[in-house]
Amino acid sequence: YCRGEYSKADELYRRSLGICENTLGPDHPLTAVSYANLGNNCQALGRWEEAETYLNKALVINEEALGQDHPYTSDVLGKLALLYASTGQHEVCLQLLLRCLRSGEKQLLINFQTLSEREKRTWMERHTKFVFHGLNFLSQGFPYDQKQLGELWEHLLFRKGIMLQLLVGQASLVKEIADANLTGVLEELKRHKESYSHLYFNRPDNMGTKTYKKKLQSLERRIEENETRLSRASIAFSLQRDMPKITLRQVRDTLPEDAVFVDYYRFRGYDYNETHWTKWHYGAFYAARDGNITFLDLGNAEPLEKGVRLLR
Repeated sequence: YCRGEYSKADELYRRSLGICENTLGPDHPLTAVSYANLGNNCQALGRWEEAETYLNKALVINEEALGQDHPYTSDVLGKLALLYASTGQHEVCLQLLLRCLRSGEKQLLINFQTLSEREKRTWMERHTKFVFHGLNFLSQGFPYDQKQLGELWEHLLFRKGIMLQLLVGQASLVKEIADANLTGVLEELKRHKESYSHLYFNRPDNMGTKTYKKKLQSLERRIEENETRLSRASIAFSLQRDMPKITLRQVRDTLPEDAVFVDYYRFRGYDYNETHWTKWHYGAFYAARDGNITFLDLGNAEPLEKGVRLLR
């Protein structure tokens, strides 16, 4: 599939699905993974109806077996939204994507409280793609109502709120770790990172490739273990303080009567006919204290950023 050999992938995915159904059963989460993979491949082959059938089967299994907030469920919802975007069924795209993003909110909280830094970055990169698609749906004129527009904006504010809280929380992190008697773990993490950096950039001449990779992987595992322990120590403190979700009503209530709230976002464009990413854009949400929410696509990012640099 990754090499673009979709016909060969189709045969292998169908074999995989048959094995999963026979050994695990038709309602097992791994069977759902096979359905989702087959659906993706059918979409790449232009077999839209088959793709829809397989992705919907994967969704039903995941919702029943894993729940509506599970990452696998969220992932299939996002894939269905993109399938419908590519086939012109725009009416349901944002609805499905919002379900995907709402599911992702719970994952975001869990991930940022328990995962290592590398895992957080990987998850954020993947989840951010779905956010970009939501902004593309708006900028390309897909149907939406005020409720859906507000939900998407609130999700983006939610993400910003978590990022801000994490940045602010760094100041008290050292104290919290000391209170949890994990200062030694923090020092060990620093040593492992220093060793990894030195080995990565200064491979010994007498060290074979296999040994070199094995040592790097060993250090990566130790770093991840340390980061996970520290993250889990931090959750004990953060759970005592609820992480509030920012709502548009709260934002609007803080505005003076004659003020307007404007919120800017930089996002990657997407061509749903050719199914590939395009140029970076800027978009903006804005709303007064009372009244409708509006979203504007401000155009390609490059000329806007060039203009800002000239002004500076």
